[in-house]
Parts: sequence; structure tokens; C-alpha cells
Amino acid sequence: MKKRVTLISLLIATVVLTLVPIFPVRAEDTRLNPISGLDYDVRTFEYEGHVIAEGFAVSISADLPFDGSITQLKFGGAVARLGDTWDSTDGMNYYFKYTPYVDEMWLKVEGDSHYTKEEIAIYDNTGTGGSSCDFFSVVLEGIGLIFTAYDIYIWLAEIYQLPPVAEWNENGHWSKAIIWQKKEFAGNRWVVNPNSPRLQTASANVWGYFEEGNSYILNVTAQAEIYLQIWELWSGAIGEMHIGTYQVSFEVTVHPLWAMKTLQNGYFYVPNLNIQTLKIELLFDGYGGPADQFGGVPPYVALKTWPDCRVEGKDVSWVSRHYNTFEGDLDWDYMADIKADRKIDGKDLAVISRYYGTYGIVYIYDLSGVTVVFNTGQEITPTEGCVDIPNGATSFNVYKDGIAIGALITFWIE
Repeated sequence: MKKRVTLISLLIATVVLTLVPIFPVRAEDTRLNPISGLDYDVRTFEYEGHVIAEGFAVSISADLPFDGSITQLKFGGAVARLGDTWDSTDGMNYYFKYTPYVDEMWLKVEGDSHYTKEEIAIYDNTGTGGSSCDFFSVVLEGIGLIFTAYDIYIWLAEIYQLPPVAEWNENGHWSKAIIWQKKEFAGNRWVVNPNSPRLQTASANVWGYFEEGNSYILNVTAQAEIYLQIWELWSGAIGEMHIGTYQVSFEVTVHPLWAMKTLQNGYFYVPNLNIQTLKIELLFDGYGGPADQFGGVPPYVALKTWPDCRVEGKDVSWVSRHYNTFEGDLDWDYMADIKADRKIDGKDLAVISRYYGTYGIVYIYDLSGVTVVFNTGQEITPTEGCVDIPNGATSFNVYKDGIAIGALITFWIE
């Protein structure tokens, strides 16, 4: 059991490392809501008492922006742990070298009709790296066959190397990254290097987008084909044997999240984003509260901003960055709409100017006596801060003990 736990930990740690973003994401450009999922298959495949493979793990992390239908960036990773190479003899001076390898490993990400795939790039240590397609590999293979009699063939063969392949279907709702363990060209044949890494990893970045204002489910499937290469050293003959197949599948669900903090009158509009739930995070009734929009550490990684109990230059910069935007624009942010009128303009900056230089703002986290009154007539007492938004409601006010009060609200799709 200890070995099994250690192996699982190693596989998970390795696959997580493959998820480090290769391309930087600028925090000021998008609001990200990371989600992740993981599955693993830790069966052990053996051949004549030798371990061929000890497990396969796959993970995906999706950073989903919610400022409209902005391009999103996802990271997927897979890792297979192989057994060691070994030598043997048949007793007649025929020596054999046995090398486990991954013939093919693939990762597929599939969404529903709300999800559209745009581009895929593959990075790995099992193939040659970079993105490719079937056409590229066929062309290189043909060139290699034409120049078989020349030294250039070896160079072309090294380039060919069964490059990673990106596949997707015509309506763009799924993407698939396919890679092969790197082989070397020796003499007139492809061989797996006996000194290849025992941990074979691969990662893929997929660009795509979801329709605005929906919950999404991504289905992730992956597979690794495990083979054994048998190399007769005396004659140079190469044999291959299929040992087993690792398969994993899981799904991840994405829930959008937004925040809004308005004036002390407690008035809010319902964002035009098909949301179902609001949550009251904090209240304020003291001086300066309406203008403290930026500088704090959000309790949710999906959010870019949170109040920090002071009104200063950072708040001015935050609202100014979104100046002259309207709800639905790509660079829109509800936290900059202090006047709650679905646009960010001079009225919002005027609120910050009024309270500029205020420090030591005190927020209220006691939600006893709080009610939310919707324009459709319902008055609802929050449960742990949460309220289901009635059908048809377009605005609401927050009260505490019957008196209007300022609040910071988060909105959720569930």
C-alpha cells in the first residue's frame, strides 16, 4: 500500500508540473476562474516478472475569463511511468535488450454546443514538441523515402519523428492532442532509446471559448498504449509487443463568478448574464465604503479585485482602466460600476474623488437582520449570505434591520 500511495503521489506531482503555463496570462486582461480535474490508472503491467509500466495520470486546468466571450487558455497534462530496461540471453549467446515504451498517448477535451475550440499546441518529452497535423507528417515521410540513398535521409528522418498531431471535429466542440514516444533512427530502422526517461510526460495548451453566461462541463478522456521493444543485439532484429492500455476519463464543471460593490443605498441591478444566485459578502455603512474597490486580496481566485479598507490612487486607476465601457464590453468589470447604471463614466470616478484619502474603513460581516428586496416584489432572507434570484428580477436592494445598507455582492451560475 505504501508503494501504491507513493506512486500515485509521484504521478500527480509530475502531471501537475506539466500544467505550468507556457504562455503568460496577463491578469489585467482577463478575469480567470481556474478549475481542475484529475484521474489516474495505477495498474501495473508486467512481462515475465519484469515491470513494464506502473501507472498513468491525467490532469486539466482551465482558466476561464468572464469579461464576455474572451479566448480562454487551458492546460492539459499526462504522464506514464514505465519500468526499467533489462537485458537477457537465451543461453545460446543471443542477447536481447527489452525496453518498455509508450507507443501512443493522447488527451481529448470535449465540451457541448456552448464550447468552441480555436487552436491547440502540444508540448511534450515523448514526441518532438510543437504543433503539427497529419499532412505535415505525411509530407516528411514522403520526402524521406525519396532521399533514402542519401545522408540527408537521416536528417529528414530525425525531423519526421512522428510529430505530435492535433485533431478536432468540424463543429469545433472537441480537441485531441496525440503524441508518440520519441524514437531514434539507427541504421535503417526506428528504435526506442533504452535510456529514455522512465517518466514519459506530455502537455497541451488549448485555446477556445464558451458562450457568455453559461455553466459548462468539459469531458476529459485520455489513453496510453504501452509496448515492449525487444532488440536482438546480435542480429539487430527489432520486435514489438503490445502489453496493455491505460485509460482514464473524468469531467470538470465551470461556474462563472462576478462581484459588484455599489453605494450605501444598497441598490444593485442583476447582471445580464443568466445568473441564478447572489451572495452577500460584506456590508458597509460608514464613510468611504462606496469608493473602496481595489487593492485587497479576493477570497475567490476568479476575481481580480477586492476592497482593502482605504481609498487611494489604486482605486482611481482601477475605475479609470474601465472608463467608458458598458455592460457586455470585453474589458467591462462590475466592480468599477459604482453608480450601478451598467456603464462606467465620470459619475463613478466622482464617487472615488469624493472619498479619496479615506483610510480605516470598517466592514460588517454580521448578516443577521439582512433582507434582499427584488423589484419583482419578493423579500428574501439570505441563507449563509446566499439568495436565489427570482425569475424576471432585474434589480434589488439590500437592507439590514429594515434600513438600506451598502454591500459587496458576488453573482454565481450554478
